[in-house]
Amino acid sequence: MKKKFAVLFTTLIAAAFLFCGMPRFAEAGPLSFTVTDSEAGDVHGGKQDIIFWFTVKNISHVEYIRRVNSVTVEVTGWSRGHRETYQRDVDIDWTFDPSLRPGASKKLRTRFSRRINPDRGWYRYDRVRVRVLRYNFRRAS
Repeated sequence: MKKKFAVLFTTLIAAAFLFCGMPRFAEAGPLSFTVTDSEAGDVHGGKQDIIFWFTVKNISHVEYIRRVNSVTVEVTGWSRGHRETYQRDVDIDWTFDPSLRPGASKKLRTRFSRRINPDRGWYRYDRVRVRVLRYNFRRAS
């Protein structure tokens, strides 16, 4: 009985150490995105430009990043006193040359557009906030 308890106790301790160490690696990917500014741009042909500036940082200790393909952003826009929030996939298609080394960062700017149609209640944003939720990237080979 004591032997079974000792084995069970040792297994639980080992699992606890393993579990405590995993979130650092499982939750955090190799990149960190910080949106520094966002702007509701002009309207052209029924579409409004949304521009945002961000810093991408390689927080890995060993990986080199070659390319950022796309990001999923949360867009919050204010128009006529109303607030609207939605998610959107945005193609970044930025290739780092040379590859983004561990600990390095790069400031980037990108834009996308959204449709404007006042007949449907899709008004021009007066101001906008963008937040990066997820990203897609390629490691250097």
